[in-house]
Amino acid sequence: MAYCSSCGAKLEDGARFCPYCGTQTQQSNYKYKRTEEYLGKVIKCPACGSELPSFTAVCKSCGHEINSSKVSDSLKLFIIQIDECDRRIANSPEVSKKGWSTWGKGKMIGWVILNFYLFCIPLMIYLIKPLLRIDKAPTLTNEEKHKATIIENFTFPNDRGSILEALMFIKSKVSFLVTKKVNANNAYWTRLWTKKAEDLYEKSELMFPGDQIASGAYKDIVNNSAKVKKKLEIRLLLTVAITVATIVFIGIRSGL
Repeated sequence: MAYCSSCGAKLEDGARFCPYCGTQTQQSNYKYKRTEEYLGKVIKCPACGSELPSFTAVCKSCGHEINSSKVSDSLKLFIIQIDECDRRIANSPEVSKKGWSTWGKGKMIGWVILNFYLFCIPLMIYLIKPLLRIDKAPTLTNEEKHKATIIENFTFPNDRGSILEALMFIKSKVSFLVTKKVNANNAYWTRLWTKKAEDLYEKSELMFPGDQIASGAYKDIVNNSAKVKKKLEIRLLLTVAITVATIVFIGIRSGL
């Protein structure tokens, strides 16, 4: 009968390890070597050295705010790329126009006659149809498609400074769009920027909940987005009202 050289416990015949303390016995020539393997990386607070879980904005041990200059540089690159896209879009040739201004005289006369006999119903459909499809993506140029791809695919940083900077950048973009003429194109960019702001705000609430700066910026973005939507609704109502008034006027003049 053998006994463990470490704790003195009785060992079964042929046992390779002590069942109580795990010490390798002399009954076997089997050699065991424990290995350790590390996956990923351990993030530590630069101030106190405590390990930090993912999506941590403030160290719980010492209160140090976690910032990443490398991530901030990537955000600056994103802003530069968006500004460059805007510059190219502004300087690119305009998309060929469609509709009444491009029609020939014969087509224009035919259109007027058609609306006269059909009480402007074709005109009403022509004016309202684009407004009813305002939630869908408009026809974009190659430069606009490139800009949309950058916005949709960019992964925003996790540190507080970068998130706030990104929210402020989006706020300036949406505020500018509110001052522009309401159309399908501007409404599309407003929705796209607002969606990215929503993602950022959710991340900020996860990392540093209740931040007043992030909350205020996001609230302004949502309010401006609502203004664009309201302008679209007013435009739709005015178009319908003017068209109905025209139909009534033609009906009265024609004695119907």
